[in-house]
Amino acid sequence: MRKKQDTVVPLRDARVWLLPMVMAAVSLIVLGINGNKVLFAMVNTAQPILGDFFWLHITVLGDSAILLVLLLPFVGKNPRLLWHMVLAAILATIVVLLLKNGLRLPRPFSVLGPESVYVIGPELSKKSFPSGHTAAAFTILSVLWLRGVSMLLVLPATILVVLIGYSRLVVGAHWPLDVAAGALFGWLAGVAADRLVFRWQWGLTKTGQLSVAILLVVAFFWVMLRPDTGHGSTMLMQYSIAIISLLASLPGLRLLLSNKI
Repeated sequence: MRKKQDTVVPLRDARVWLLPMVMAAVSLIVLGINGNKVLFAMVNTAQPILGDFFWLHITVLGDSAILLVLLLPFVGKNPRLLWHMVLAAILATIVVLLLKNGLRLPRPFSVLGPESVYVIGPELSKKSFPSGHTAAAFTILSVLWLRGVSMLLVLPATILVVLIGYSRLVVGAHWPLDVAAGALFGWLAGVAADRLVFRWQWGLTKTGQLSVAILLVVAFFWVMLRPDTGHGSTMLMQYSIAIISLLASLPGLRLLLSNKI
């Protein structure tokens, strides 16, 4: 008999439909009251209680490369979970890039001007919809929920992911609708990948697992070697996450490279 986390989650399960319904409802309400600018201003212009340093570090955790690096400890230990995450990340990336480059909607800094937007980090002006950081974070979170991972990991991850989405308003990078859409698309990517992972099981083969491991190692080197994008004060945290994740992956990598898998 398969374990619960090794079966497709039925559509009637609240883990599939609850968050998308909430995000869709929030988006409709914001559109209905024309509250995108008002809600953004309420969050962005309020003095950040925890300070710029905190929110800049939180928002960087939604970076796609950082999230890929955080998957390294799963290498060689939970192939199905890892394959689900990678497939979901690919789907979410495709959707986000298509929408960002197709719509090219202006960000708050471009619409409201520097005098009305409190910016923490780089000043971004275009490709606002949807929030890529939020989408990436909610993609990973959806897989953790759908695969039935321990609440000891899922609950702190949920709090962190919500903070990442909220931080996109605090740092002045996105509108509320961008964040709601990012959460929606990220979650739906996890749901779609939940179906796909059982139809396309290449990622569970030795070749597939090695390919995924190589992808994650490439992400590690990208984090370590990429130029600063305006988040300079977070570089120590980024390097620390990358190195710790790589070290945590060594037993799994060693097992994967052996003939035991």
